[in-house]
Amino acid sequence: MGAYHRTMSSYLNLAIAAGWNLEQVMEPEVVTVESGAMDPACDIPGLLLLRFSKREYDRT
Repeated sequence: MGAYHRTMSSYLNLAIAAGWNLEQVMEPEVVTVESGAMDPACDIPGLLLLRFSKREYDRT
């Protein structure tokens, strides 16, 4: 089975086209459990959080 990687813009544009509004984008820092400090080996965020809301359409 092959893999096809899509860009972030592909997913965001699909969500917008489906009637969703992007409200917030967050990239929490990665911390190690042992020290509670940010892992210096992680220069790429390990998590991306997106908050969407469904767009209300005017039905008049």
